[in-house]
This record gives sequence, C-alpha cells and structure tokens, in this order.
Amino acid sequence: MKKKIESALLCRVITSLVLLAPAGQIFGADGPGQLERIADTYSKLKAYSDSGQVRVINPTAKPGDQQQALTHFQRPGNLKISADDIRLSIADGKSVTVLDTLRTTRTETLARMPQASELLVGPLGAALLGSPMGQPQALILHLLLDKKPVEWFAHEGELVLEKDQDWAGKSWSRLRVNRPLRPDWVLWFDPKTALVGKIEVVASDASTKGLVVSWESGEIRTQTNSSTSWSLDIPAGYTSVDRQVAEFQKAAMEKKKKEKPESTLVGKPLPDFPIELIATDGKTKAAKISDFKGQPILIDVWATWCGPCRKSLPELTQTLATLDSKNPLQTILLSIDQKADEGSLADHVRQGLKKMGVEIEKLPKTSLALDKTGAGATALGAEAIPMTILVDKAGIVRAVHVGITPATTLRKDLAELK
Repeated sequence: MKKKIESALLCRVITSLVLLAPAGQIFGADGPGQLERIADTYSKLKAYSDSGQVRVINPTAKPGDQQQALTHFQRPGNLKISADDIRLSIADGKSVTVLDTLRTTRTETLARMPQASELLVGPLGAALLGSPMGQPQALILHLLLDKKPVEWFAHEGELVLEKDQDWAGKSWSRLRVNRPLRPDWVLWFDPKTALVGKIEVVASDASTKGLVVSWESGEIRTQTNSSTSWSLDIPAGYTSVDRQVAEFQKAAMEKKKKEKPESTLVGKPLPDFPIELIATDGKTKAAKISDFKGQPILIDVWATWCGPCRKSLPELTQTLATLDSKNPLQTILLSIDQKADEGSLADHVRQGLKKMGVEIEKLPKTSLALDKTGAGATALGAEAIPMTILVDKAGIVRAVHVGITPATTLRKDLAELK
C-alpha cells in the first residue's frame, strides 16, 4: 500500500512539472502533442506570409545557391506560392498556375480552397513533391490547408521530439518525422509561438549521408493585409495550356475508343475469388472479394520477391495515407506469395511488408490478404506485378495499372472513383 501511495504521489509531481514547465521545455512532452500544438496554431491563423528560401547543404561541398520558396495565405480563399520555375495563385474562386520553364499558364475554377493533398496534384505537385527542394513548402501547405494535418504527418512517419538547438540567435524546439526508407523531415519551431522557422529534409541513403535540404522561413507575418496582391505577373509571350490540354484530352479519348483497353477488366464487373485475410496477430481468415462489394475498392497485387513492388508499395501507401478519414475506399494488399522461407506464410508476408517500410496498421481501411490458390491472379489476369485495380462501389472495374503507378495518376483515379 505504501509503494502505491508513493507511486501516485510521484505521478502527481511529474504532472505538475509538465504543467508548470515553460513552452518548448516541457518535461516528458511527446512528438504528437507538439505537432498538435503547431497544427492548432496554423489552423487559427487568419493570414500567413513568409520569405522562404531553400538550398542544399552538402558537407563535402559549398552550400548551393538559395532558391525562392515563398508562401502567402489568407483565409478563407487566397493563396500565393512562388517556387523554383513555378508560381500559383488562388483568388476569387480561380487558380492560376504559371510554369516559367515552359512559358505557359493554366487557369482553373475552384469551388473552395483545396486541402494540400488536392492542391499537390498536377504541375505544382510534380514541382514540390518531385524534388526534396520542394518538400518543406509542401509541409507548410499541409499545416495551413488541411483539416487534420496531424493525421497526415503521423501517417508519414514516427513523430519524435528532439533536443532544443540554437539557431539564428535563439533556441528552437525540433520535431523529427522519422520516415522509414525515405528522407526524414525536421521541423524547427519557435517554442513560444509554435511557428515553423526552418525545415530540414535529411537524406536517409548511406551514400548521401549528411546531405540536407534546408528551408528557412525568413520573416513570418500573420496580419491580414488588404493591399496584398494575389495576382501573378505573367510575362508577354506566355501561352495558355488550357485549350491545348482540352484538345489533347479529346484526342486521347478518341484514340482510346479505337484502341483495345489496357486491361479487359476495365468496364466490367470485378470477378469474385477467394482470399485469406491476415489479421494483426498473424492469424488468417477465409474471405471473398465479393465481401467488399458496395464500396469502392483498390486492389494491389504484389509479392515479397518482386523488386518493383519494393518501390511501388511505399509510394502507393504514402498516397493512400493522405486520404481523408471519411473516404470510403477499401484497400486490399493482395500477396501472391506461395511459400515462406521460414515460419507461416502469413508472417512471411507481414514481415516482407514491414521491410518495405509499410506499416499497414497505420493505413486507413486497409486489409492484407493472401492469394494462396492463385485464383485471384488468374481472375485478374495478373501476368506482371505490381498491378493496381480500382473498382467503384457498383463493383465495376474503372482502372487497371501494371507496374509502378505515378502518385499523380493514382490521385486522379481516386478522385474520379465513386
């Protein structure tokens, strides 16, 4: 009884220390808790404007030239982004994108301000997500635009609070997003304001150890300014790609009508076949694909011995992790492995997935399954893997991709899937 009383008193003392400690020096504070604080701060900002600059820091060479990475935002419907070779403005329900490298512009009508995952599709996503140089700016967009940014960051990796460090004349708190097999992100935030002043993209590959992409916010302004210009300066000679895109899409559709579809499954009901679902404890349960009928489905056919799958699965699941929690999409990761090196086949497949850096427990509405009989591969005509099949809630196959599916293609297909 005495030990229990002492333990309870110790817990109260620790709790008191946590509550009384100054911001940024919270004893026992965890990564998710600090990210909640950062996200809450950005969600309450009526306006945000930085003077962002980004560069590559290589310990074996001179620092690279700085590039602009500016973000300006004002609720409810204004956004302006300037990055290397691409600029975007959202105002008055319209989005204007300028690609300086191609000397082209594109205009779209928007019903509302998109969340970051919706915005980072197309040219802007290719520019920011296709290079580590653009990733810090994409993270700022998630903090400003997403309804649940903490969920998105948590899906990306483990949130770890690191030791405070001095920079630019003051002490900063640091939050690391530990991303298996991918570069880590380190957010430096002011312990008083919870605003992010610096983001580092830290190389994970041993061959590039020490290489860091560093974004610095510069001065951050959070006051609304009615004189702010949300328009873009478009130099003379730039052409609009809207008409070109429309003509290209029309020609592509006409060509597609004349050609044989990529898969004979497209446009037809998804064939039924037996599978074995693998639970988190490794136990299996007999099921059928038809058990998922009535909701949109993504089936990804893969195997632990498949080289391309080791690249495609982390990319595919990273995209799935960005989906809103209300999205009804059911995902089935269907392994066609037939034997295990040791132990049960279910454990072999689960461990193979973990080695790829995929934590299925953190993915929304995702099931891991075995195709032990080969009935699934036969029914789907899976002559090569990885193979991704998208099925609407009526059970009709809407898209089939063989090989590594680009994130932009997958996002587009998912947006169209009903």
